[in-house]
Amino acid sequence: MCIRERSEIVKIQSHIRGHITRKKTKGAGKGGYQNGATNNVGKPQGKEITTIPDYSNPETRATEQRLGPFKYDKSPTDSDRDLIEKGAYELDNGAIYIGQWNNEGIRCGKGIQLWPDGSKYEGYWKNDMAN
Repeated sequence: MCIRERSEIVKIQSHIRGHITRKKTKGAGKGGYQNGATNNVGKPQGKEITTIPDYSNPETRATEQRLGPFKYDKSPTDSDRDLIEKGAYELDNGAIYIGQWNNEGIRCGKGIQLWPDGSKYEGYWKNDMAN
C-alpha cells in the first residue's frame, strides 16, 4: 500500500468518525445540532489540559514511523494570521485537539486530534472539521 492510499484511508476514517460523532450529538441541547467541539457562543467545550495522554498503541506508532511526519504544504493566507494557538484541549467526546482555532472558538487551520482508541488525524481543519 502506497503513502497516498494510506493518506486517503486516514481521511475516510476521519470523515466516518466525524459523521458518527455528529450523528450522536445531533439535537443535543436547545437549538438543535451541536458539533461537540464548540458551544452556541463559539467558546470551545471541554477543557484546556497541560498533559497530553499517550493514546498511541503499537500499530499507530508503527504507522507513524512508516509514514513519517505530516507535511503542511498549503501556503498561509491573510485569514491565517487571525488564527489562535491554544495548546492541548480535551473535547467533550474525550478526544484531544492541539492546534489552531479561529476567534470564534472553531477549529481552523493546522491541527492534530487524538482519540482514546489510538486514532489520530493531523492536517488542516475548517469549520470544526478535518479538511
